[in-house]
Amino acid sequence: MEGRRYFAADADFDEEGRRLRLIERGTDPETFRRLTRLGVESGWQCLEVGAGAGSVAAWLADHVGPDGHVLALDIETRHLQWLDGSNITVRRHNIEADEIETDRYDLAHCRALLEHLADPSGAVCRMAEALREGGWLLAEGGDFDHYASANADHPAASVFDSVMARIVAYIKEADIFDPAIATTLPTLMRDAGLDAIEFEAIDIPTAGGEPMSLMFEMSWHRFDPLIVSRGIITEEEAALRHEAHLDPTFVFTYGNVGCWGRRAGLDVS
Repeated sequence: MEGRRYFAADADFDEEGRRLRLIERGTDPETFRRLTRLGVESGWQCLEVGAGAGSVAAWLADHVGPDGHVLALDIETRHLQWLDGSNITVRRHNIEADEIETDRYDLAHCRALLEHLADPSGAVCRMAEALREGGWLLAEGGDFDHYASANADHPAASVFDSVMARIVAYIKEADIFDPAIATTLPTLMRDAGLDAIEFEAIDIPTAGGEPMSLMFEMSWHRFDPLIVSRGIITEEEAALRHEAHLDPTFVFTYGNVGCWGRRAGLDVS
């Protein structure tokens, strides 16, 4: 299939597993809070799209109990092999190309997925169609316009902000992924026919050495040979960004976005 290709598709398996687990450590609390708000309960049928290393699928399986079920989908399922509960199924699946059951699920969830897809609108529509009437879609991602130092007085702040602005601009211009896709989630959900849509954006402060700081540095480091060769940043600037992401005295923020909507048709009167 033509289109955008996931930037970590060729990453070392073990290294990518570590990066995925860092994402879980940094973002699971907000995800679990939102899922709790949506009322996940015993008996629900849940769809986890782009399941990563499996922490959300496992949480859902615990909460839907033996009368519910979780289907965990990903194009790379080796990170999910530890999920062996009787109420959870792992399936290799490409949300942009492969068929999925319709009118079936009480919940569909994705996180850090849509920004990497060539057709995020189509993916949201497929997830919406997978819901039964009254079912919820929760989509989460990052807003990289809010990726910046939190303390302008820190010696690394000005260079860090300049470097990250150039990296994010290049990633968007080169169509590696869409760093602003999360801000369009309400529109994508409305276009998919969902209602009761709510949008939440949180700027999360993160110190160097914390899980999300380490995860981001692993991600940006993969681009360094390309962006240094293109003159986007220098080797010295890449080294300063690396040091900042490891420095516990350096704090930056990143945008954590969640948006949820309900498939219309349920009479709640």
